[in-house]
Amino acid sequence: MEVGNSVLPLKAIENDLKLFKKSYIIHFIAIILFLISFMYSTKTIERIPCDTSVYDIFKSNFVHIELLHLLSNLYVLYSLMHFENEIGSVDFLKIMFILLILNTILESIYRKINSNSKCSIGFSGVLIGMSVYRIIRNKRLSIDNIGSIFVLAVAPSLTKKNISLSGHLLGAISGIIVSFI
Repeated sequence: MEVGNSVLPLKAIENDLKLFKKSYIIHFIAIILFLISFMYSTKTIERIPCDTSVYDIFKSNFVHIELLHLLSNLYVLYSLMHFENEIGSVDFLKIMFILLILNTILESIYRKINSNSKCSIGFSGVLIGMSVYRIIRNKRLSIDNIGSIFVLAVAPSLTKKNISLSGHLLGAISGIIVSFI
């Protein structure tokens, strides 16, 4: 139901619920991130992958040892559901996978060059990469992209000094690179 040119909030919620049901890749990634976080919280997995090997850096993308860290990443992930529905789940998965691999490679190179760099954990770099990719692809800034980037990059660094800004920056660089291939 519309009033004038604006959609009533109930209709907007209904539209978002339809998108939510079709966001298969986002749900799959969220379940993986949640399960891995649960395994860390129950001490099923104890070792945090912080070596400089490519395999450890790849695995570290899925590690969230604090609830707030996981929730902020899930918030940003779900803010991308409009984008998944816009480009389709298959293309969304392809881009997400390319960003994951590229971000892992860049992080590996960075950690080999800068031996004093801290271990980066979490999916933030990949999510920032996807957000930057979306901004460049759509040639416009949107509120959900600005919000996603703020939640991932700025807000945590205001409260914690151990946030890996290099991981976030490398994610943004990955997003720029992938948007031009």
